[in-house]
Formats: sequence, structure tokens, C-alpha cells
Amino acid sequence: MTEYYSLKKRLGRNLLVYMLAVMILLLLASNFVIRSLVNDYVASRLEHDAETLVSALRQDDQGRWFLEPERVSTVYQRVRSGHYFAVRTPDGWLHSRSLFDLDPKRLTARELDRFEMAGPGQEYWLVIQRKVTKQGQGLQLWVAEDVHEVHDRLRQWLVYLGLLLVAVTLVLLWLQRSLLERSFAVFDRVQQALRQHRYQPLQLESIDIPREIRPLLDEIALLLEHLRKRIQRTRNAIGDLAHELKRPLQVLALSRPMGEEQQAIKQIERVIERELKRARISGHEAVGSAFDPEQDIPLLIDLLKRVYPEVEILADIRVEGRLALDRDDLLELVGNLLDNAAKFARSRVRLELVVEDGQLCLVIEDDGPGLPAEQVQLVTRKGVRLDETREGHGLGLRICSDIVESYEGRIDFETSRWGGLRLVVSLPLG
Repeated sequence: MTEYYSLKKRLGRNLLVYMLAVMILLLLASNFVIRSLVNDYVASRLEHDAETLVSALRQDDQGRWFLEPERVSTVYQRVRSGHYFAVRTPDGWLHSRSLFDLDPKRLTARELDRFEMAGPGQEYWLVIQRKVTKQGQGLQLWVAEDVHEVHDRLRQWLVYLGLLLVAVTLVLLWLQRSLLERSFAVFDRVQQALRQHRYQPLQLESIDIPREIRPLLDEIALLLEHLRKRIQRTRNAIGDLAHELKRPLQVLALSRPMGEEQQAIKQIERVIERELKRARISGHEAVGSAFDPEQDIPLLIDLLKRVYPEVEILADIRVEGRLALDRDDLLELVGNLLDNAAKFARSRVRLELVVEDGQLCLVIEDDGPGLPAEQVQLVTRKGVRLDETREGHGLGLRICSDIVESYEGRIDFETSRWGGLRLVVSLPLG
């Protein structure tokens, strides 16, 4: 069995996944860009300090290197100030007082010009190294700054950014859901339009639909029209065949057949009369038209009054406008029920049509002999053929039962107030 999936849920799920992926990438990109900008800014300051230190390097009379104290920033004189430097000269190491007891050799072991490393305690250093030549001698310069506070603030900012992105994601999800609801509402309008045009030609020009699903509806309209014409041709052919067979059967009947031949001819005549009656009841209107009780029922009653002039047929129609039911099916249903009622009625038949609780309620009662209780129980029992319950009601009631079953309705057999048979048919609308 084919399992159906929800297109709305699938789109919503895919959009959520894509949105989360974009948000995560945005968060990672923001972290990388901002961290790079901060490090570049700190590195530019370290480059400036390095140039200052190079210019502050001097040699004394013995050729030993030293730094002019007045040209070195005081920030390098405080222990663990977060700003550090070291200079390797041919004579040894010159370093800031802020390094205190740290060994400059360990700090300058890397060969990179710029790198990050863990400092003492919670410090995290950004380091730049430079090799310079001054007065013909090669020197190596190492400058560092503690950036852990900047990175901590960056992490806090990223947390705030993450919360903001979560809030934005929730808002976008709500907007996405609203957008999907509005977008998929068009299918509800299309369904409503198809339901309204189910029993009449589909006019797509009157429906506000997007161009993406217009070709699909065009194909549906063509298919419905094709099926409507095919059904009409089939019914016309059956009616024509029954009419053409009627005359040869009359000739056979005049030849006075005997026994089984005569019974077979009578059975064929009953089938032909049934098909001709169905053709007269349905009329020549296009197949698939909507049922309009105020217009269709009076025409049907006039036809039956000509067939049963001795029976008074009363009608109480409390339905306005067209119903979402096939005209041919309803005319065949009402026509067969009225025909059976008039056939066994003594003098009168009553028809009542009313819409209650989303269902069309059809009541037909007569003053005929009715059905015995055991027969009523038999015809209401599931799986029993109606044409086996009582002669005369068979074919008509069997047709009616098939129509009611096709609409998932029900038919109940009761006793009328005049002592005859009372049929109550309920058909769900929509």
C-alpha cells in the first residue's frame, strides 16, 4: 500500500534544516572574522611596539646592547602586566620586567612570525617575532600581549549572537509556517472549487490559482470532460439498444412462444423497460450535472403521473439550490423509489426532501400493502440481494441500494402512517 507524505511537513522540515545550517555557518563565520579582526588590531599594536623597541636598542662603549629606559613603555615594567617583550642579542637576552621569572628561551622556541600560545595563569598571548639587523648585528625580537580578556568578551558576544540567531530562527520558523499556510491555502481553494464543480463542467477561469498547478487542473478538466462524454455516449447507446430490441421482442411475442421461451422473452422485456425508464428519468442533460431538487423533482413527478394517473403523488421539498450530488444518480434513485411506491400504492404517495446535519434526507411513503416484518428484516440484512426479497420491488430497489451504497449513505425500511411502506434514505453531502 502506497504511503502518502505531507508536502507541507517535508518543506517545513527541509527549510528548518537549511535555516539551522545557515545560522551555524553564520555563527562560525562571525567568530572567525571578528577573531581575525581583533588579532590583526592587536598585532598592529605589537608591530608598533616592536619598532619602538628596535629604535630604543643601543650599544655602550664595550659594545654591549641595552634599551633606553625612557623610550620603553612603562606597561612593560609591571610584573604580569599582560605586555611582554624579549630581545636576543649576541651578548644574551634583554627582556621586559613583566616577564619576571619566565625564561625567554622557552617563549621564543617557535619559528613562526605570528602565533598564539598559552601564558601563565589564565593568560593567552598573541606573539609576533621579528629578525632585525642593527649596526651590522643580527637581533631577534619577541613581543607578546595577553588577549584572553578580549577573547572572553568575544565568546560572550558570540553567545549573545547565538541567542539572537535562535530568536531570529524562531521568528523565521513562525513566518515560514505562516507562509506555508498561506501558500498551501491555494490547494484548499482548488479543492473547494473542484467540489463545487464536481457535477458540472469545470470553469478554471473562475478560480484564483497559481500558474504552477494550472497545467494539472487543465488535465483534470480535460479528463472530467472526456469521462462525462464517454458516460453520456454509453447511456445513449444502452437506451438506443433497448429501444431497438423492443420491436423484435414484440414480434417474437406475437409468434406465441411456449414455456421457457415465453418466460425468457418476458425477462428481456423487463430489462428493456427498465433501461428505457432509466433513460427517460435521466433525460438528455449532460452527465455529471448537479442535482437541483426544485427543478428536477417536479419534472420527474410529472412523468410518473402520466404513468400512474390513478395515484396522487405529493411532494414536500425543503431544499434550496443545487446539491453536491450527481443529478443522474439522484433522479434514478428518486425515480425508482417513487415508481415502486406508485406501483403498489392504492391512491397516494408522498415524497419529502430535507437537508439536516450535512445530509440529504429522502422520505417516500405510500398507502399500499407494505412489507411484512420478516421481509423488512431480510432486506435490511447485509449481503442479501434485494431482488430476492419480494417480487416487484427487486430491480428497482437493487439499483437504489447500489446508488445509496456508492454515496456511503443508508436506506431504512419502515411502516408508513397509512400502513404502507416508508423508505428513509440518508445521503451525506460533500
